[in-house]
Amino acid sequence: PLVSGAAIGTEGQCTVYHHGEEGPCYRCLFPEPPAAGNCQSCAEAGVLGAVPGTIGCFQALEAVKILAGRGEPLSRRLLVVDFMDARVRCVRLRARNPACVACGEGGMTARALQEFDYDAFVQGVVPRQGGGKIPPPPRPQPLRLVPDHERVQGAVLQSWLLESGSADDGPPAPVCVVDVRPTEQFAIGHLPGALSAPYASFDRDLGELCARLEALPAGAEGRPRIVVVCRRGNDSQRALVRLKEAGIWGAVDLVGGMEGWATNVDKSYPLY
Repeated sequence: PLVSGAAIGTEGQCTVYHHGEEGPCYRCLFPEPPAAGNCQSCAEAGVLGAVPGTIGCFQALEAVKILAGRGEPLSRRLLVVDFMDARVRCVRLRARNPACVACGEGGMTARALQEFDYDAFVQGVVPRQGGGKIPPPPRPQPLRLVPDHERVQGAVLQSWLLESGSADDGPPAPVCVVDVRPTEQFAIGHLPGALSAPYASFDRDLGELCARLEALPAGAEGRPRIVVVCRRGNDSQRALVRLKEAGIWGAVDLVGGMEGWATNVDKSYPLY
């Protein structure tokens, strides 16, 4: 038996696969993987820390029931818990599929399962009738909304920040970082002096932000450097386009966002 648990956001699930005569395996219920774009990890969608801990306790209880042969395990049943609303429900699952390629009659042998290219399967490479494989769809290309000369690498921004804070007679060109991540992510960590301007409300607050940027003092070498950052370098490009449309020129986007900053510049910066 496989005691399975899942958690994302404030919701969790628990079930037992391949238990008893009618208990389905995971492949019985999901013979084909979902599209990669339909799946989100906890890193992308977030998860309330207590949720996976509680689901883990449910899993431990199911394992004890199976080992002790007591009670009714969650075979053919999916326990779904909404922790935010304290709602619990149990969903009935289909019985084992006799034609399942994993556990059905004439299904894969243990050796075949070991040799099965599972990574290719979940990435969309499936066997083609008559031999060969159907390749997965091409990987999505990185978002490119602004030209290269309006984007900077983390090392460049780091040098600008160091210059801005080290000159005795004032910075040659002050740096203003506009952080368009949600306020919760901004609170986890941000660059010194960064302005929080969440992209979710960017259009609504654009006028006020432009006024603040236009009021920034110039340095010895002219107008300040404006750098727009986000988590991965996508929303920052969208925000930069909106700034240019509003008349703010000369701003740039941080390639790779704060994840790139944490990977390539400041490894002590918190990743989430």
